[in-house]
Amino acid sequence: MTSWRQRRRVPAPVVDAGLAVALAVAITIGIRVAPGPGNRPDALAYACGLTIAALTLARRRWPLAVLLASAATLQVYYLSDYTSTYPAVPLSVALATAWAAGHRRWSLLVAAR
Repeated sequence: MTSWRQRRRVPAPVVDAGLAVALAVAITIGIRVAPGPGNRPDALAYACGLTIAALTLARRRWPLAVLLASAATLQVYYLSDYTSTYPAVPLSVALATAWAAGHRRWSLLVAAR
């Protein structure tokens, strides 16, 4: 008897698309319920979140570039003085992928920031 995992393998693009959608939902919720003072989220705030989620689609090919672009996009969000969202959610997939690809120093540098 073979296991389900051996019989059906989910294609990588499907996994990446699922991660991108899940991340987009999590980021959108995070932006909507963000605590603290600051500007109310507008289209730019949500565009930053969706950009980070869309970058997930390229994570396998360019893990370091995706991490750096995600961190830069999150920085645009913070510089726009929106209410504070927790950076762990938007950067979670990019950090984990860059770390797994061997970019540990960059991952630690971005996480420490």
